[in-house]
Amino acid sequence: LCTSHSTRHLRDELLASLLEDPRLRLSGSRDQRLPHHISLLASDDAGRALSGRALVREMAQQGVAISSGSACASGHDEGSSVLRAIGLNAEASKSGIRISLGPWNNPSELPLVQERLSRSLDRLQRR
Repeated sequence: LCTSHSTRHLRDELLASLLEDPRLRLSGSRDQRLPHHISLLASDDAGRALSGRALVREMAQQGVAISSGSACASGHDEGSSVLRAIGLNAEASKSGIRISLGPWNNPSELPLVQERLSRSLDRLQRR
């Protein structure tokens, strides 16, 4: 069974690899967060916000389940009030994605998530 410590290690490993992509940036504190939680903002190469909801759909087509915005705004299209509260504008607040990790995750899956997220960002950018 995956413990909080091992989940935190998986999270940190995945986060480090995802942040190598300049189109992704961490929202919130790197240290003050739940051990299973990653919250990112997605943009294109020019720094323009991409739709978190569209990114969720792209990832689902590739077999990876992520969420958009904050849990408080799940299912709403107006962006995350939580992301707005930390100072993001309306457009940027719609670019948030969440990745949750748990006992079902395996370290061997991490490179696949990074690869598929990068591919999804490429696809969205071409639209």
